Amino acid sequence: MIFIMIEAPYFFMDLGDALRQELEKQSFPYDQSLQGLLAQDQDGILVYYGGAAQDIFGYTGAEAIGMPSSKLVPRSASGEEYARRRQEMFDRVLNTGQAELMPVTERVTKSGETVRISAVVFSYSFNGRASIAALVEPI
Repeated sequence: MIFIMIEAPYFFMDLGDALRQELEKQSFPYDQSLQGLLAQDQDGILVYYGGAAQDIFGYTGAEAIGMPSSKLVPRSASGEEYARRRQEMFDRVLNTGQAELMPVTERVTKSGETVRISAVVFSYSFNGRASIAALVEPI
């Protein structure tokens, strides 16, 4: 389990609680039965995988945690141009602190099928370092 220390000394919460708090702060409704909540670290490795993520992508939490988030990106979209645009969006979100609605896009499930999703990408801070999380929903 991952913990984050917040304001009061000796008070800890797990990363899932911290992400849900960030969603509340930005007024994003979160229905864990319909939406997946994913977070990656600064290296693009999934560190949180909750809500309906397993239903959407097919990976269990144990399989997804520690996996590069890029594994969910279709090969057709994994070229340099895609990587550049994705990084630009992540940089904007991190630099401004403002969430962005990602255009409807495709991702790859564990079984290799393509799934269309919409996503809200937002920043979060954990152990003093900022990174990216996404609230995803199948279309």
